[in-house]
Amino acid sequence: MSCNLYKGRSTHQTEDMEKKREEEEEEEEEEEEEEEEEEEEEEEEEEEEEEEEEEEEEEEEEEEEEEEEEEEEEKNHSKKKAILPFILPPYRSFTCS
Repeated sequence: MSCNLYKGRSTHQTEDMEKKREEEEEEEEEEEEEEEEEEEEEEEEEEEEEEEEEEEEEEEEEEEEEEEEEEEEEKNHSKKKAILPFILPPYRSFTCS
């Protein structure tokens, strides 16, 4: 005869209760595994979002730098245009009359 853990109950009832407990434990383990998988997926999604945000920020910074460089080039070019007439005399001064 097997050891009866539950006093006053038959071996059959005890076995049924043990099976139920085992099934409940298995279900709990499965639920925990599912929760862990969901948490991992959420973490991965958050990491991907962070990476995308970082990439967007980098792109914005690059665009701003390019715009600043273009503005500086335009300023330098306009300065050259303003200085150029003073450096080179008009064409007609080179002609002989």
